[in-house]
Amino acid sequence: MGEPDIECLDEEIRVWVKTRKLFAGRMYAKGRSEVPECIKDDYTQQRTDKPHFDLKFGACGMKSLRSVDPRGMYYGITIVVSFHSMYVQSLLSVENFMRAK
Repeated sequence: MGEPDIECLDEEIRVWVKTRKLFAGRMYAKGRSEVPECIKDDYTQQRTDKPHFDLKFGACGMKSLRSVDPRGMYYGITIVVSFHSMYVQSLLSVENFMRAK
């Protein structure tokens, strides 16, 4: 798994990860594995090697920091990428991405 691609949308971020094989696991915000809006686990239907996960700004423990110069908001969150239902294989730190105002 390589570096994530991050897309800032109007109300949320979209995090894409690249895997070597088709991904059939789950992704969730660290510490929020039981909160439905912080989990995505329907990847077996998608059959993709570049799964994505959408999170609303400020949700699921996402941290934020306002910036004056450049003007905008910095966000950070740790996403767990689990290839297996019983144990965690990867932690993906999505830090210091900026949403310009």
